[in-house]
Amino acid sequence: MKSQVIVTITLALTIVGCGKTNENGEDEKTMRKNTFASAKQLAIGMLMYAQDNDGVMPPKYATQKEWQKAIYPYFKHEFKSDNLKGGDFVQNPATFGISTKGVDPTLILGYEENAWDDGKKCYFTIAGDVKFLSSSEKPKMTP
Repeated sequence: MKSQVIVTITLALTIVGCGKTNENGEDEKTMRKNTFASAKQLAIGMLMYAQDNDGVMPPKYATQKEWQKAIYPYFKHEFKSDNLKGGDFVQNPATFGISTKGVDPTLILGYEENAWDDGKKCYFTIAGDVKFLSSSEKPKMTP
């Protein structure tokens, strides 16, 4: 009986430990929470950028690094996706240099480059909302 309990516990711990984790040992649920938090910070930071620039979103930059450098002063921490498939957050090209005045609040401001295993990406709107959506859910990408 005692050996059955030990085997059962060992098996349960092995199954739990088989989930995907990042280099910090965080499970996918934690990684998604971190990604969600980064996306929220990014949305707020980009809106702060717009407030400081007469309501205009960041313009198109030649590289992702230039874009990040332009908006970095609005962040306390580095923003990143914890997606195991890698990739950065990117600004929706349709929002480069647009005015935020009168824009539909559901307009997608930015998103992750790569989808998670379930096919969803983390999107953030011009209103600061964050959500994981699949491509079939058709997020609003144009003003």
